[in-house]
Amino acid sequence: MGGEEIPNLLDTVKVFDLNGNEIQISDLWKDRKAVIAFARHFGCVFCRKRADYLASKKDIFDASGVALVLIGPGSIDQAKAFSEQTKFKGGMLLNEPETGASYYISAVGFESFDFGNAVYCEAVEWMTKMITVIGYDSSEDVANQEVYADPSHSSYEALRFVSGVTTTFTPKAGLKIIQLYMEGYRQDWKLSFQKDTVARGGWQQGGIIVAGPGKTNISYIHKDKEAGDDPDIEDILKACCS
Repeated sequence: MGGEEIPNLLDTVKVFDLNGNEIQISDLWKDRKAVIAFARHFGCVFCRKRADYLASKKDIFDASGVALVLIGPGSIDQAKAFSEQTKFKGGMLLNEPETGASYYISAVGFESFDFGNAVYCEAVEWMTKMITVIGYDSSEDVANQEVYADPSHSSYEALRFVSGVTTTFTPKAGLKIIQLYMEGYRQDWKLSFQKDTVARGGWQQGGIIVAGPGKTNISYIHKDKEAGDDPDIEDILKACCS
């Protein structure tokens, strides 16, 4: 599949935020550059590692004006559980040196609401999507608003991510599971065996793209060949932050 075909295939794809709002997937990068990670499913141990693997470079993404987004095939409730369990910090955080205030930039479409000491406002243009956080300490937890659910799996189908038993149970994946368990990561079997995931067999693989600004601007795509197939982080940084 050529890179020029991808925006057309994604043109009708919708995902859901944690509040249940339906969002055109390309709106996630229409007005900003973003790294979008596609999880295997929300209970997957590999996906918990992927979330941490990307979040470990969050300071570089923020400094480069790049948002971090995660999409999973499953329900909104599964996405909420994943978000709560992993404390995945998506979006983009900007710090204002003169005032000490911070600005959290997320995707369009969120209505105004309060989250602790953070006041989020509906955004229209790129620079007006800055969300003022009064007295916010960047070391504290941030609302994990950049985890999205794709119940129909339509983004995975549009991007033609691979799926199947032979892409899930591989020697390399087996060794990586052992390594992840030794590092303290765990599969959430309750999420993994929910109807939405079981119906697909849990064989879906994901990937990572770098996109935006602009709906058709997709500059990097990695498709997992097997479970746990994370690309070199330097390749992602080169695509989004160089």
